[in-house]
Amino acid sequence: CNSSGLCQCNSEWSGFNCDIPVCNPPCDLRFRNCTAPNTCLCPSNYYGETCDTFCLASVTCNENGNCTQLGTCNCTDGWTGYN
Repeated sequence: CNSSGLCQCNSEWSGFNCDIPVCNPPCDLRFRNCTAPNTCLCPSNYYGETCDTFCLASVTCNENGNCTQLGTCNCTDGWTGYN
């Protein structure tokens, strides 16, 4: 903090006391869940660096695979394709 008592935050933090983490790129605006610098906490069925990719295995993967951390399908044995 400077002589006036105002904090000058580094690029990873914001707020009056520099206690609000900054995510760059920003987390999906629907969730606003930046929990640590450059760390978005994704709700269920949302994936990717900013939580902007939806994947529900029973729908997105046609019940023939699982969702990866990137929000893409990992096909079960005997199945191929994008989703």
